[in-house]
Amino acid sequence: PRSTLFPYTTLFRSGRIFPAVGNHEVWDDSDVEGLLTSFPYLRQLGVSNQRLIYKMDFKGARFIFLWTGKYDYRSPSSWDATRPAYEAQMKQLRQWLDEAKAAGERHVFVSFHAPAFCRSGMGALPEPENPHKVLAPYAKDLDIVVFNGHVHTTELFEVDGVKYLVLGGGG
Repeated sequence: PRSTLFPYTTLFRSGRIFPAVGNHEVWDDSDVEGLLTSFPYLRQLGVSNQRLIYKMDFKGARFIFLWTGKYDYRSPSSWDATRPAYEAQMKQLRQWLDEAKAAGERHVFVSFHAPAFCRSGMGALPEPENPHKVLAPYAKDLDIVVFNGHVHTTELFEVDGVKYLVLGGGG
């Protein structure tokens, strides 16, 4: 019989990479065909041209991948995603966090490209477009670690019980 973790166990065992879609993944590839060709198993997790977010559970941990949007030189630190838009992603994030909490999953890893907190480069996401306000209330029940990039630097923050790692050099 198949494991309850299938297809995730198969995906992890095969050494696959699970990217958080960032501006470089859609640069000159607005239909994300390059991303989906490079990582075809992302389709199994619900990723499509119109939905660049996904989640999965593995060995008692939840992994959540959000999409901050393409790069706009006029506002390089904004969350301008449209696939889905910010509010729809925050609604989905709450649902995925509620599910993790109800399932007794203690560890949650969240990845999104533009940083929630940052001292360097183009700076952090502005407060109205920052998922921290959604994540922080869950930190009392879940161990949440957030991975960000975008600003090409390395920084570490712990804010309201949520750990943020800015790994702009690729980790």
